[in-house]
Amino acid sequence: MTVKGKSIGLRSLRDWDSIPSGLATIVASTASLGNWVTGEAIERSDGVMDLSSTRVFVTDGFWRKTLAAVRALGRAGVRVTVGESTYLAPAFFSRYCHARVRIPSPVLQPQDYLDFLEDYLNRHPHEVLLPMEEATLLLLARYHDRFERLTRLPTSDYQTLELTGDKLQVLQRADALSIPIPQTYPVPDLETGQILLDTLPYPLVVKPRLGSGSAGVEYVTERAQLLPALRRAFAAGHRPLIQERLPADGQGIGVCLLLDRSQQVRASFVHRRLREYPITGGPSTLRESCRHEQAYTDAVRLLQDLRFVGVAMVEFKIDARTGQAKLLEVNPRF
Repeated sequence: MTVKGKSIGLRSLRDWDSIPSGLATIVASTASLGNWVTGEAIERSDGVMDLSSTRVFVTDGFWRKTLAAVRALGRAGVRVTVGESTYLAPAFFSRYCHARVRIPSPVLQPQDYLDFLEDYLNRHPHEVLLPMEEATLLLLARYHDRFERLTRLPTSDYQTLELTGDKLQVLQRADALSIPIPQTYPVPDLETGQILLDTLPYPLVVKPRLGSGSAGVEYVTERAQLLPALRRAFAAGHRPLIQERLPADGQGIGVCLLLDRSQQVRASFVHRRLREYPITGGPSTLRESCRHEQAYTDAVRLLQDLRFVGVAMVEFKIDARTGQAKLLEVNPRF
């Protein structure tokens, strides 16, 4: 792992199999959090920031990645408040959770969520607001103006997050930067799919332009399967794209980055996938730290070109035919 240009040894991510980005501990580093907090974080004589007076509100306490972030921040001395719509949130039970707040659901009650959170932060000041789930991140970014006088939100603006979450637009930007990508075909309608039917290099992947994980992803091994897969995608309300399916023996590589408002890398972490669920392709369930210079360099170039701010995981897969790491998508969140 690299923090502010320094290489730091870490145990294998086998110990952290519930952390999708591998950046939970990095957020607690003075090089990272100190970049967002001014006034409250005081540098000690040994050059380390004293974060004991810093308060961070962490959202989405139900998720294991949130628990990992709460532990990391708490161990760094930060006073952590956790928000969630249920009292059964695991992060509520962490010894490092200083305050627990039951809050409306950002998915089911977005307006109530915004009103409650704005009122809470007005009455209980926090230096940083850290959204963990994508729905929460997008909601807070869209209404950033309601919170900018109350706290610091270390994320990109809403338009950049939308762009970064669109697989097709990201792949097109990457291609323009000469970053390797799988062969990719936009499919605005079924008629386009019909035209492409006999020209595509099977096997293929049909996936939504928006979304993460394996939701909406279908694998097509022969011509007869393509149009039915596209029909299902359109019926579900997706805007699909078609990609060549890279050889299965190519390893997945994830590059996790934290960029400041000048698009400088404040922290980074690279891992390789060992297992995923479902085994045909989906979120990884076991991974370990590694080095991959091409993937790291391409990930940094891409996020800087997108003018991205905050935490992201850039996903690659090794093309076993060429040895290149080819970009699949960017997850603009933990």
